[in-house]
Amino acid sequence: MSEHPVLAAYRRAHSRNPTFRRLVERVLDRRDRDGVFPRTLGFQGKEAELEELGKVLPAAAVAPRKDGITLRLDVLARLLVEDCEELGAVPLCLETTLDTLAGREPRDRRAEAATNTRELLSALEEGARDGLERASARLRALGQEARRDPEVEGLVARTLEEAGRGVGPFAALYRAEGPAVARQTLERLVTGLLLARHPALSGRVDDLSRWVGGHTKILRPGGADHGRLCDTLLTLDPDLAATVEAERPGSQAIRRRFTLEHCDFVGNLGGLDVLVQGPLTLEVGAETLEDPTRLHREGLPAKLPLPVLRRARRARTSAGRVLTVENESAFHTLAARPEADDLLVYTGGQAGWAVVLLLKALARDRPDLELRHTGDLDRAGLEIWRSLAHRSGLKIEPLWMDAATHARFRAAGLRLSQAAEARILRTLAGWREPHGRDLLEALLETGVWIEQETVLAHELPII
Repeated sequence: MSEHPVLAAYRRAHSRNPTFRRLVERVLDRRDRDGVFPRTLGFQGKEAELEELGKVLPAAAVAPRKDGITLRLDVLARLLVEDCEELGAVPLCLETTLDTLAGREPRDRRAEAATNTRELLSALEEGARDGLERASARLRALGQEARRDPEVEGLVARTLEEAGRGVGPFAALYRAEGPAVARQTLERLVTGLLLARHPALSGRVDDLSRWVGGHTKILRPGGADHGRLCDTLLTLDPDLAATVEAERPGSQAIRRRFTLEHCDFVGNLGGLDVLVQGPLTLEVGAETLEDPTRLHREGLPAKLPLPVLRRARRARTSAGRVLTVENESAFHTLAARPEADDLLVYTGGQAGWAVVLLLKALARDRPDLELRHTGDLDRAGLEIWRSLAHRSGLKIEPLWMDAATHARFRAAGLRLSQAAEARILRTLAGWREPHGRDLLEALLETGVWIEQETVLAHELPII
């Protein structure tokens, strides 16, 4: 039986024209990658190669462009059918014709899609089940009771429904990485959600990471699993999302850090304890802890671990105000002043979660308690004050961080770099706080910033 005349013509072109062979492979590779036969395809080549293609392809199916041609496969498919009709031959399918020329087996994409969907759903169902079992086992090991979490169950159901339709992040992950990665990713997500949302659990992010996947690197900030867990926590809990946004996180990384801190999991840089000096009493369970006050009478600071602050039912101070201090040397300088009637709290630069919890507890006990913050007279110092005020949700005013103080100690200041001045200019453009604008303008005008220690080295009234 003789070969189909149109197919025979294409076969001759395929055998004699290397550029046409390369074009056929490009079309089929695109089809195999995307799962659908393309309507158009850009093709780059040397001028001689393009001339050779012009001898094979109908002009109506080729659109020239600067670096090659655009092949209109939809037009070529129609012209192929018309050629067959003119010869009185059976119409040919372009995709099947190209598969025949390239020696590739015709594909049943519906069957492939069904198989892929079954494989993906099986992997995700297994991952969700393993995540639930892993979380339950960890809770039992910690002496806690596993509980149903309807929001997480709903998330799993939606994930499976999307995967069944071939859409959503897990379908994309399956296509890119395969079923094993999709299964493991959902397992880690479900485990992390169930543990992070459990009201009785708290600790370091490293602890949560080990519980989720066996080692501390799984939930490292910036990683895919860390981002996925934090973003999903916000999606499942609108109240948590509103609380985090109220703190005005300046970046996605800070937003994710705040999210886990509100779930009682802090990072290695999350402020696991807080240094204080002054009268302070904590009620933890049935105990009243007066150690900070006793040490203060001896002129000594106290360090409060984060777990103590988490469990404290009440925090009380007889001080006239609370003064948070950015730098440790400045903290000790202020603590040595006998005339001070302050509870001093060291923030260590950007305040950690322990500082925020302590300030909130003190404000609950005394809503009228005066709260002030002192730090370097520079952009970063103001950002630290602003962040602490927003994160705590409290009225905290800056102390010795204004243009008048800057003018007084300008001669002892340090030069700003050009990069620092550019950052100040950007910050000033978006500054909406009730304090700080005058200092930012003074920094730009003089090109000088001042360390907090420089200010405190002189006699200043404790105001």
